[in-house]
Amino acid sequence: MTHETHTRAASPKGSLQWLIEVLGGEVDGPSIPMLARPNSANPELLIPLSSSAVSAAALTRRHDGRSLREQAISELALLVTRTGQLRRIGGEVVDFPATATMKLIATELGLSGLTPAIGIGPPRRNRKPSVMLITPAGRTVAYAKIGWSALTRNLVANEFDWLQRLDGRVPEPFVIPSPLLSTETPSGPDGATKTIVMTPLPGNRGRKYPQLEASEIKSLARSLGTRRRKVADLSWLAPPNSQGSPEDDLSKRLAAAVVRVRDQHAQVELETGLWHGDLNRWNTVTSGDSLGVFDWEFAGADRPVGQDYLHIQFETLRRSGHRTPNEAIETFLQQMDTERDPQRTVAIDVYLADLALRESRLSGQGWDGPMAGYREPLVETLEDRLAP
Repeated sequence: MTHETHTRAASPKGSLQWLIEVLGGEVDGPSIPMLARPNSANPELLIPLSSSAVSAAALTRRHDGRSLREQAISELALLVTRTGQLRRIGGEVVDFPATATMKLIATELGLSGLTPAIGIGPPRRNRKPSVMLITPAGRTVAYAKIGWSALTRNLVANEFDWLQRLDGRVPEPFVIPSPLLSTETPSGPDGATKTIVMTPLPGNRGRKYPQLEASEIKSLARSLGTRRRKVADLSWLAPPNSQGSPEDDLSKRLAAAVVRVRDQHAQVELETGLWHGDLNRWNTVTSGDSLGVFDWEFAGADRPVGQDYLHIQFETLRRSGHRTPNEAIETFLQQMDTERDPQRTVAIDVYLADLALRESRLSGQGWDGPMAGYREPLVETLEDRLAP
């Protein structure tokens, strides 16, 4: 007698079925008609079609990094939604089932009748489902992130931890989401899943906060207090625990460059505090006279006060124009390392090392993203700046 074993093939990552599995799988409950864009094989965005109010809420995007073109597209999408023509903008209509994670969130928050709008977004290394939870009246009451891999589980856990630490403690003009729920489910397509839920940040339509002053950014870094630290005592400034394969020459060079930053500047004292980790206009939203700051996944402590300011300048350069990674880094240094201030030079070296370490951590995480080509140029820049 022959026995055959049938093993279920894994759902392609990023597909509709994969998303359902990440959200804990299908459970009893009503399904929701959704528009999967661009399609169910690659649903970067799932827009609920249960009502025009819910659909309009799902399409509301008000971060401060939106270009005029993106704002115009958003306004057009809202107009199409209100006139009942949303299904005609392209995409695939699917029935999205009730899932274990959505049911758990509703139960824990004591809310019923919530409709999810789900974004996976374009491929990138920290790609994960994010969910807007919307009432029948079209009000977004919560926002969830789901970590499905070792990396993304750690990122969402780190974000929730920092939101708890900072709740009620950030200075004006800043506001941040309030943490509501953190939970873990034991099974998913890649092991356990980690779900965090927070309050949404309201945004003004069309208005953007003026460019942040360096003093404002430094006040955010001082939210939990600061301390003077020698570069040699920055525990995070160390070669990565996992340096890739033994044949990965770039990992070895990164490890050597990080050690060189620490050793050459060992006795330099810096004021250190909190850093957001990815502060830029794409992670902020203007609300009245306040500035909402979200996406705290990469937040950390013991960073030089002002490192967020450096990151804003770098991200603005990286995202504007059509610069290569080398050109973006070179332009950044030309603009920021001009004061002949030894402390500024040290802070820039520490920032570049921090960014290179992050790139090493993200390397090989499944999907490439716009920063994927920066690891080698960052290492090369550190080598050049710290050459004997």
